[in-house]
Amino acid sequence: MVAQGQTCAGGPWKLSSIRNTRETTGNLQLGTPSGFGRRLVTAVLSRGDRVVATARSIDKIQDFPSSPNLCLLPLDITSPPETIKAVVDEAAGKWGSIDVLVNNAGVGMPGFLEECN
Repeated sequence: MVAQGQTCAGGPWKLSSIRNTRETTGNLQLGTPSGFGRRLVTAVLSRGDRVVATARSIDKIQDFPSSPNLCLLPLDITSPPETIKAVVDEAAGKWGSIDVLVNNAGVGMPGFLEECN
């Protein structure tokens, strides 16, 4: 977990250097079941900000710590646009706005790009 003021993943920015004029920020994070997405949810919640965390399978993110600032929604980014819009509308309606979008959804595949089919 990255605490406020610590460097995140060796990067040049610090969590404490990201500021908003609002008291709390509403975040929509795509791809939160593992890795960077999971760690970012924890770090953002520790700042007191609000998070709508999404995953293809809601079962993969049910183990996040319970928080009044956390909303879990199922979202498969390969769904039809109408389905995605409905989830985004629900996320925006949860706290009135989406101030930060983290598009972390994806699949990693080891190998050279030239060798991928």
